[in-house]
Amino acid sequence: MSTGLPVALLAGLLWLPVPVSAQSGGAYLSGSAPWTESDCASDTPIVVGTDAAAQSDIYSAVTLAGVVDTDCVILAGPRGSDMAASQRVRLSAAAPGGYVVGGTAAVPTAKVVGRDMTRLAGLDRWGTAQLVGRRASGDATAGTSTTTEIIAGGLTALSVGRQYACGLRSDSTMTCWGYTTGSSYGAYDAPSGTFTAVAVSPFASFGLGSNGTVTRWGASYL
Repeated sequence: MSTGLPVALLAGLLWLPVPVSAQSGGAYLSGSAPWTESDCASDTPIVVGTDAAAQSDIYSAVTLAGVVDTDCVILAGPRGSDMAASQRVRLSAAAPGGYVVGGTAAVPTAKVVGRDMTRLAGLDRWGTAQLVGRRASGDATAGTSTTTEIIAGGLTALSVGRQYACGLRSDSTMTCWGYTTGSSYGAYDAPSGTFTAVAVSPFASFGLGSNGTVTRWGASYL
């Protein structure tokens, strides 16, 4: 009986040392150090969540890494938590683009802000595995753009900083998101009021208010 998986994906499953432990917190990629500990320099990144609900996504991510010949699997962290600083550094060193395995609940777009990556996410875990298989077999139509996800969220303007971004909603209010919201290197809380334009530097953000005034928030330096 056919499994429905492409040959390339099956081949990856046969030889990759996929995770050996998915039972305890923090151990979901045990046995896969070649993919999770490289410096990622100029490699194609594959970002995946690392909580229990993402177990099948992790297998898919490691398999895809073998097929596309990369040793850069980025651990996005559990849903609802920030990406670890060490993984953020690895992602910053990686080549542009790459893949996100799993939906926006597992790996929020904010965790890959500033990168146009291909998200492989089906309606369920099996659907995600099928998309990974199609991509591994060379189907360039499999997946969606993470940049499109941001635009589809109803923003009329977007500006990307060092590790965060700010955008204008359709009602002209400001929203910010990113890695270290609330710290000197992050987005800080977006100001209230309405705006006509937004711009961010590596550490601070600027908004042009509807009344013509400029509001700055974030660090005290650019």
